[in-house]
Amino acid sequence: MTEIYTFQTEKQKKDASKLFDSLELISFPFLSTLKGKIEKDGSIHVENQIMSQNCIEQFILKEKDLNKVIDEQKLFDFAAQGALALSFLHKQKIAHGKISLKSVCIGEDNTLQIGPVDFFSNFQEGDIKEGYFDRFG
Repeated sequence: MTEIYTFQTEKQKKDASKLFDSLELISFPFLSTLKGKIEKDGSIHVENQIMSQNCIEQFILKEKDLNKVIDEQKLFDFAAQGALALSFLHKQKIAHGKISLKSVCIGEDNTLQIGPVDFFSNFQEGDIKEGYFDRFG
């Protein structure tokens, strides 16, 4: 998935570029990764890891449809993995910003994977004013 960010000022772009550089270097087992960043035409193009199609929302619906009781230990494992991932991000002074049933997935190895960090939540309100944001895939 590619996200394109454009900015009104060079300072906004420079600050965003620093954040993306940091995110490119971060690696943690339960976080999706930033695969690359390209700066062109005054904008920043960010390529994120493609997430599993098995999001938590689908997992819960599937278990309900099958009238299965969700394994309690599996839930504890998922909760611990999510807490570890968020703790790791917070130690890096990065807020995730968009945790939801659709942005948290279960990988093929049956571990939790939290989707891409929300860029805008890592800037103080007013740092990016009317910034243009568009996604395409």
